Amino acid sequence: MEVTFLGKTSFKFKTKTLTLIVDPVSAKEKADVVVYTDNPGAAAEISGAVNREKTFVIDKEGEYEFGGVGIIVDRLEIGKEGMVVRISGDGVEVAHTGAVTGDLEERLKQKLSESDVLLVTLEKGDDLINACEPYIAVLMGYGSVAEVDQFLGAHKFEVVKRDLDKLKLDADSLPESTEVVVLNG
Repeated sequence: MEVTFLGKTSFKFKTKTLTLIVDPVSAKEKADVVVYTDNPGAAAEISGAVNREKTFVIDKEGEYEFGGVGIIVDRLEIGKEGMVVRISGDGVEVAHTGAVTGDLEERLKQKLSESDVLLVTLEKGDDLINACEPYIAVLMGYGSVAEVDQFLGAHKFEVVKRDLDKLKLDADSLPESTEVVVLNG
């Protein structure tokens, strides 16, 4: 699986069989599947944000499968908007936590702990990285490099990788201890 940061909380995932975008920000990108995490009802308003005639849009919780890629979408809490997305493909599970702002329910923390890679905002990054102990944590949801520098300075992580254009993932390439990654966007 190849992961590309598109800005804010937007990522493109390419597997051998599928291209998926979570929280699209640009009509330049093409995808087979689009998932909206922050405001599920907004999908109709911004459906033109991905340039493809037959894009499958996921804007509600559920379990989906396309071309051997599993997608599980969980609502953060009953009665609240916002979702967490887990994507399984090419032997790796990635969890996108873009909509998380408050404390997570224990059931969701357990599910996220099963993921190999967490995509986390600076706001909840330290808490989720420490609670879930992923192999890789990718930072998102920041406005500037200075914010990332401040976050990394305040939280001492053993391994930090910066300035990567893409992250290539497979089950054999996962590190032994948690690495924090900052992708160019």
